[in-house]
Amino acid sequence: MSSVLNKAKKKPRKVSDELAAVAEDVVAKGLVKKIGPKKVKPGSKAKKGKKKAAPVLSTASELLVIVKKSLPDGEKHRAALLSDGSPLSDVNEWIPTMFPAADEILGGGAAVGGGLAVGRISEVYGPEGAGKSAFTHMCAKGCQSIGGTVVVFDFEAALDMKKINQLGIDPERLLYLVPDSAEQGAKILEKAVTALKAKRPDAPVLFVWDSVAATPMIEERTKDIKGESYAGAKRAALFSTLSRELMLELAFARAHVLFVNQERENLKSVGFISEPNVPGGKGIKYAASQRLRVQKVKTNKKTVKGKAIATSYITKLTTKKCRLTPPHQSVELILDFRHGLSPELSMLHQMHALDVAKKAKGKFKFKFREAPVTDDEFRRLMTGTDEESLEFAEQAREAFLPVVAAANWINADSVSDDDDEDGPANSDEELDPDVS
Repeated sequence: MSSVLNKAKKKPRKVSDELAAVAEDVVAKGLVKKIGPKKVKPGSKAKKGKKKAAPVLSTASELLVIVKKSLPDGEKHRAALLSDGSPLSDVNEWIPTMFPAADEILGGGAAVGGGLAVGRISEVYGPEGAGKSAFTHMCAKGCQSIGGTVVVFDFEAALDMKKINQLGIDPERLLYLVPDSAEQGAKILEKAVTALKAKRPDAPVLFVWDSVAATPMIEERTKDIKGESYAGAKRAALFSTLSRELMLELAFARAHVLFVNQERENLKSVGFISEPNVPGGKGIKYAASQRLRVQKVKTNKKTVKGKAIATSYITKLTTKKCRLTPPHQSVELILDFRHGLSPELSMLHQMHALDVAKKAKGKFKFKFREAPVTDDEFRRLMTGTDEESLEFAEQAREAFLPVVAAANWINADSVSDDDDEDGPANSDEELDPDVS
């Protein structure tokens, strides 16, 4: 009898095809839930009355839950697993400088419009007249070319409205500020970054501080302390604190801060060698992801009516520090006295240096164009809007950009000239070199 019952249990209950079709239709419409035995693999026993086990969290996930509970509301985004996305230390956006070769050595690559890293700090410094402010003008144009906004803290009266109009920079997207002291400027910058964090902008924002060396402390304006030693120490401490705070916030604000600084002779020279120094302490140097040194290397001249007249400088831009590409790379740019830093003439100069263009009798010859051109004709063709100019500009870029990406921009001279241009490491209270 028992063997008969066992055989009966093993046989499934037959259901007619019509009844099965009706049942499936009812379940599909959600009128009832389908109830039936769980599928069990052959040779295994089904466990009754046990709920499905909860997923096991990894140690990293458990720590993330604990960390997020300790963060205040509005700051939960400061902690995340890398599997959820890229970290804030990754740079995914760049502000072009308008110079493809400079973008290549700064990071991102000329082909994708690299340049200044969004979410980071940079510093450009050099002697007087080397083109520091002109470089910031070009960065402002580059920021606006990708839909961004520019904020200039001008302590040197270096913003030239004629150059702004000449470059085609939109004044509606350029905020111009003249704070009366370093403290006021720092407070405005911190509030602006905080506001951008709360409402992330649609495009990057470029903050330009021009310049650190010319920024007065509030005590220098309100008290007679000119020449007092602690003025330089307080300036260094302020910029050190400001830089540390900005490092953590710029990525959330989708912004970049470009500090402009002057290069001065260090009175504490070693032997007969006088090493250059930059005011403002060490804080910006350590916080910056990109540090650029600008220096004049040659003066170009033209002969007019038998007289040699200076027309432009060849300016060398060197990455003294870069966390995104190998440092100590250099490119040469043309600083024209009439037009400022010229992307077109700089491109022509680099094309000639990289053998993309051949020069003979003052004219340049290209493989993609039969007739040679002068430097003025090259500028006109690169900036023109007629059919000939547009075709020439496209062909020139197609011939130039692959060579830029493959070029070796390492400057052997810059590796050993003044690697520690700021001298030995000191505290944040290091004095400005011009303060006795």
